[in-house]
Order: sequence, then C-alpha cells, then structure tokens
Amino acid sequence: MARYVRDDLNAQRIAVAYQNDPFGESPLEGLTAELGEDQIVAEVSFEPGDIDLTGQVTALQNADPDVVVLLGIAKPLALLLKTAAQRGWSPKFVAHPLATDPIFAELGCDAIEGTDVIYMVSLPDSEKFASVNEILNAYDPDLRPGYFAYQGVAAAMVFVQALERIEGAITTDALLASLEQTRDFETGIYAPISYSKDDHAGADRFGIATWKNGKLEVRQSW
Repeated sequence: MARYVRDDLNAQRIAVAYQNDPFGESPLEGLTAELGEDQIVAEVSFEPGDIDLTGQVTALQNADPDVVVLLGIAKPLALLLKTAAQRGWSPKFVAHPLATDPIFAELGCDAIEGTDVIYMVSLPDSEKFASVNEILNAYDPDLRPGYFAYQGVAAAMVFVQALERIEGAITTDALLASLEQTRDFETGIYAPISYSKDDHAGADRFGIATWKNGKLEVRQSW
C-alpha cells in the first residue's frame, strides 16, 4: 500500500485514517516505516462503532493531503467517505483490503466511487469464488461470503497442505517446520503464499482495484 501511494500515485502529502485497535494500528506502523513520518501530514483514529466522523474528516481536510489512506473495517470507512462527500471533499482515497467486501459498497453507496483498494483476496465477483462459496454454504448456509470468510478458507488450505507434508507425529514444531517450507502456494483465491524460517509474512504481492459504478474494476492483478 505504501509503495502504491508513493510510487504509483506520486503522493507527496499523505493522510491516514485508522481504526484505533491492532487491526488499524499494525498497518499504520508499516505505512509509517515505509514512507517516513515527513510524508504523513495527518493521522486520525476512529472506533469501529463510531457513528459520527465529522471531526476526523475535518482534521483530514484541513491537512490538505494528496491521498488519504483508510485502515479499518467496512462500516466506519464507508461512514468516513459519506461524511467527506457530504462536505463536498473528494481527495484520492486508498483503502485497506476489507474495502473489497460487498458490504462496503452497500454502506458507502455513491460515496465510495473512485476509491482504490489494495487487495490480496480475489474479488467477490471472481469466478474463482464459485467453488469456495459452495464449500461455505455446505457448512453454514447463513454465512455471508466476504473478506473474512475467504481469508478463513485460504488459511485452512495453507494449514492442510502443511499437514500433508509432515511425516511422523504431528507436533507444533513439525507443523511450524512444514509451514516454513511453503513456497508460492496457490489457493486460487489469495495471492501466492510463501513462508520461510525468517519470513512469516505469507503474501507479498497485491492487486489494485477501483470502485466504479458499484463494482470493483481491476487495475492491476497480483
């Protein structure tokens, strides 16, 4: 996300709105480490259950950023965009992968138009998800497919392929050693996943999509 904002969008003044918990703070730390504090002209936080983000939007607008990075779950991000739209303010917004979830579009309506999203999970309308949705429906017909459900499926696939490699007793150490042998594992719904003894990040590739007319338009696949 930092590389895209800095290198592709050539942003010089970057503001960040982040969720006030590890879900928002962790990517903020990574963003700050990559960009440096000089390029970040404003940081505002919000709680997942906030119902009024007027103060946060005002602070962002006053900082006059080129790009606003959004880190959090769908509901407050959608509210922030709607608040900005009501004020007639429309900078370039770049959002966390959760903004690929259909609920983000349902909550944000026209205010999400033009928002870029960095994603690692295949987009919800992808043909790749047809078989995954069948699996989810078999276990829980009431489960709404989306970002978290697809993350869970991908994690289960990674776990199983590691188990299949273990010879002998399945222990914590054996499982960890097997996971660290994972190289470019393709789940079909997630960017290729690799682990090593020194790198547990998993995926280091991403795609870029933009919300247009209520649908995600892929600009760059991983």
